[in-house]
Amino acid sequence: MLFAALLAVAGSLWLPHRMQELRPQAIIRASESGLNLEITGTVKSITETKSGYRAVLSGCACSSEAGEAAGFSVRLTGLTGELQPGTTLRVKGKACGFETARNDGNFDEAAWMFSEDIVCQIKKPEILSEHPPESMLYKVSWKMRLRLEEIFHAVCPDEETAGVFISLLTGDRSQLDADLKSLWQKAGIAHLLAISSLHITFAGAAAYRIVSLAGATRGVRCAVGAAAAAYFCFFTGSGVSAMRALIMFLLTMLADLTGRTYDRISALSLSFILITADRCGAIHSVSLILSYSAVAGLAFLYPLFNRRAAECKNFFVRQALDAVSAGLSVSLAMAPAQALLFYEIPVGSFFINLLILPLSSLLLASVFLTGAAGAVSFSAGSFFAASGSVLLDFFSGLGRLSLSVPGLVIITGRPENFTVLAYFLCLAAGIWLSEQTFGPGSGRKKRRKKRRMYMAGIVCFVIAVLLIPGSSVLPHIPASSVLYMLDVGQGDCLVLETPDAKVWIIDCGSTSEPDAGSGRLAPFLKIHGLRKIDGIFISHGDADHINGAQQILEDSDFQVEHLFLSDIGNRSEAETLAQKTAEAKGTAVTGLARGDSVSGNGYTFAVLSPEAGTKEENRNEESLVIRYAEEGFSVLFAGDAGEETEKTLLAAGSTGDVTVLKTGHHGSKSASSPEFLKALSPEIALISCGENNRYGHPSVQTLERMHQAGIRYFVTAENGQLTVRHEQGLVVNLKIKEIPDHGLQKR
Repeated sequence: MLFAALLAVAGSLWLPHRMQELRPQAIIRASESGLNLEITGTVKSITETKSGYRAVLSGCACSSEAGEAAGFSVRLTGLTGELQPGTTLRVKGKACGFETARNDGNFDEAAWMFSEDIVCQIKKPEILSEHPPESMLYKVSWKMRLRLEEIFHAVCPDEETAGVFISLLTGDRSQLDADLKSLWQKAGIAHLLAISSLHITFAGAAAYRIVSLAGATRGVRCAVGAAAAAYFCFFTGSGVSAMRALIMFLLTMLADLTGRTYDRISALSLSFILITADRCGAIHSVSLILSYSAVAGLAFLYPLFNRRAAECKNFFVRQALDAVSAGLSVSLAMAPAQALLFYEIPVGSFFINLLILPLSSLLLASVFLTGAAGAVSFSAGSFFAASGSVLLDFFSGLGRLSLSVPGLVIITGRPENFTVLAYFLCLAAGIWLSEQTFGPGSGRKKRRKKRRMYMAGIVCFVIAVLLIPGSSVLPHIPASSVLYMLDVGQGDCLVLETPDAKVWIIDCGSTSEPDAGSGRLAPFLKIHGLRKIDGIFISHGDADHINGAQQILEDSDFQVEHLFLSDIGNRSEAETLAQKTAEAKGTAVTGLARGDSVSGNGYTFAVLSPEAGTKEENRNEESLVIRYAEEGFSVLFAGDAGEETEKTLLAAGSTGDVTVLKTGHHGSKSASSPEFLKALSPEIALISCGENNRYGHPSVQTLERMHQAGIRYFVTAENGQLTVRHEQGLVVNLKIKEIPDHGLQKR
């Protein structure tokens, strides 16, 4: 255990630096400069996407203006034809890097590619030459894959089932139903979709037993089992978790062949050394972290928990206790990884996995049998596919049930490093103390000492269990107000944390990002450990301000206390739907108009527009315009209000100076008039819009007005998420540091 811990620490410190040394600097410089490259490499994998085919070239070689490089991997996107793995390609195109996360908690493509050792990408490359694979292994595998896909699409009762079967047998997850994939991930059962120990062991052990029944010698049995496992790993793409499972399975075959005892901890450590030595970036791989966490739980915790279960004489009770021991071991070991990677712990997954894990072998067997029988007869394949479909429906039903029960998904936020370290130290102390209770000695003093150590061990385990979820229960009180403007593409989304630890959302929607709520705002809230939302203000009913908020209202992970809408006479269908969704979940709904206010501890949201019962032809002019104010800090949220509303506000004299302006209508030239900017006199202006949007937001005229008024402005399309803190002065943090100046000098 000490060796494994030291190995993990040393690896996490040394490997990232070693990875930077090994990465081809010439190619990185070329991608940063956008140079054209001519690259030769071998197709490792091919995936179909909405915009064409996407391939990964491995073992690449290149000579460019930036220098020479070899042995690296590149991603090709926008290919028009499907390529066979093993094909040698020579391509030409403009090298570019990968997108970093534009909001806290959002998917970081650059980090993902770093973990896969892929250094750059070429979009829509020109294929200069193409040579099909010479290896018979590649040719046979490709034909087999195409045949299996044909069989599954023909015999499975629906496309959803076919997608799962293809994923389980070929490793291609591109055909998985998006809703099912999301459901299984949130429910904590997505591990069934990854090629790992279950699949590799199933393939190898099945071959081993078949030749055993034929009377083969031990050497032949081990060789056939190892070959079957190795081929299945190759066939499914040789992912990190599959490679870990293969190495450990090969060691079991070696132990069987030599008559030695197989040690899971030693095998786990050796596989880690071999994989990270070959793929340095894998130390950051989600698959590696989850896979090794699960197996480490079985290696260190399961033997301890199962000792008591093994003493039970009743067979059925013993089997049940064994399943609980295994599930508890994996859950405890994976809790920190789930919190670090997904910012939540699906507690319900422990209970449903007790039912699912014993049945997972049956599911995998039905997939293998469907493929084998379907190759002979589609009718025979349909029989086995039907049984597998029933199991899938059962698993999905359990997942939905666990998510429907309040409290079975704990949003933890991203735990601090010291919290994770304390968690593992408590687990290690609990394991050591519990191990001492099984030592020799039966005297009275010995029994008393063992009892004390046993209780101390339980206390350590309890503290560990409470550490990560417990930290999320404690109230998160910011030192000062924090305003976030999220990058949701062409739309608006702002989150305000007030000094009394309350969370307020002002709009959430986008016309360019369909998952503005579920894919942008929800991960942001989760990484910050924010489950309770005290209020959502919707400025008006346009999609780019409300469709993401609708997704949050429908999400059972979040508790929304209050929904605020414009008190106008012609609400949109989207606003009506949001109101019905909120009321169905017990969320209070209030209509706001000029003169209304929402107050908290030392702050107020004052509504400046519209008038109650307004019916404007231009929906933008019906936007809620809200002035947030606390001591020394104020924000004007202008929605999509244009110059017409601005004139009304100026005539009423209701604006006053503000610290921050949420620029109206995404920086359109029809808003932010010179008179309005002068009256507000903000220190900074925040503009939310999409990259290269068709509306030309923000307009050059608006930026020129701000420049003339001496207002610093920041744009989500350029800087990603904008974070404004009111501490000792105003502090603005940019998710993406580069600041284009649009030909204007920022003051």
